[in-house]
Amino acid sequence: MKSDPASPRLSGIHHITFPVGDLPASLTWYQQVMHASHVTRLDHLDEAGERYSAVVRLPNSHVLVELRQGSAPTIYPSEIPFLAFEVEDHATLIRWAEHLDTQHVDRTEIARRRVGFAFDFSTLDGMRLSLYTAPDGGFDNVPFVEPHSHKILKC
Repeated sequence: MKSDPASPRLSGIHHITFPVGDLPASLTWYQQVMHASHVTRLDHLDEAGERYSAVVRLPNSHVLVELRQGSAPTIYPSEIPFLAFEVEDHATLIRWAEHLDTQHVDRTEIARRRVGFAFDFSTLDGMRLSLYTAPDGGFDNVPFVEPHSHKILKC
């Protein structure tokens, strides 16, 4: 599809907001498990100066994640990843899997999916995330194959 030069364009993702049930525990989890850095100057404070939202930057990216204290959804759909992150290659995917194992984070096995290799894991609040390998040559020419099981493995 050809884009209209007069149409407004998106330039990227500004930030992502995840509701969390326990802000301090979630902040620690994202720092330890996802290697995120806390961007304290972007935290949100209420009128009494209490933090109700913490902002982290994911490693090697410009993606900011706002962790907002509140009532996290009681049930995230367990069969559907909420967000899929991309990693450079299969070796990096394996290193992430090993890291999650050392952090005692339950995850699926690394498997061939429709577009690359991937595995899933869940946050403290039960939100399912995926890590995918970047498709060789980009998405335009990547082969499409049926996936294997996404069953979560216990550590």
